[in-house]
Amino acid sequence: MIICQIPILDRDCPSYLTMQDYQIYVTSQDKLLATFSVSGMIDIYPRGVYMKGDSMETTIKIEKTTCISCINRIESRLKILGISKFDYNFQNKSATILYDEKDITVGEMVRAIVDLGYEAIVRP
Repeated sequence: MIICQIPILDRDCPSYLTMQDYQIYVTSQDKLLATFSVSGMIDIYPRGVYMKGDSMETTIKIEKTTCISCINRIESRLKILGISKFDYNFQNKSATILYDEKDITVGEMVRAIVDLGYEAIVRP
């Protein structure tokens, strides 16, 4: 875990700059795959994470899957952890995941997939 401060523009006044404390979780081979934990509301999310209504959406490329059982195993684990929707694209080997950031973070999803024996990369 790395703690750093990043300048954030105020959403109502673009000239007002504040410093926010972030906890950054690095999860695999020096790649920043994860998420940020902040005190306060901001509009900055990790690369590849987008707002969709009240939920967040991210796409994770999942390598080393060989069959539908692999995908079902990953989906089951992530649903236990708190995701609300999991759509897997077999052609490009990636999953689009809908979740509530209060329940689970992108870093936790990546860690769960890696713990099952697969490779996971957050896609922009």
